[in-house]
Amino acid sequence: MKPAKAAARAASAKFVGNNLKYDGTTCLETFLARFNRYAKYLEWDERDKFYHLSIGLHGDAGQLLWDTNDESTYQGMVKLLRTRFGSVGQKERFRAELQNRR
Repeated sequence: MKPAKAAARAASAKFVGNNLKYDGTTCLETFLARFNRYAKYLEWDERDKFYHLSIGLHGDAGQLLWDTNDESTYQGMVKLLRTRFGSVGQKERFRAELQNRR
């Protein structure tokens, strides 16, 4: 890797580590939109996006890392995040939880 590209990656890692954090308590789609804009601007490839997303997950969202491995992909992590923290399927989930309480 060229020194300039390595320096750019190091700077972007620091920037993302300080500014793009997700803990599962805010809107996932807003976080992903912001994340994808940074990724496009900084010209990240899929490997970069996987790494930066991994270091940006904290709290409950950070536990997602236990369900991934070194061969996981960015898209796979996004799918897991949407399953756990997204609004897709929430109606059915809440209905099932309500029925289980009865």
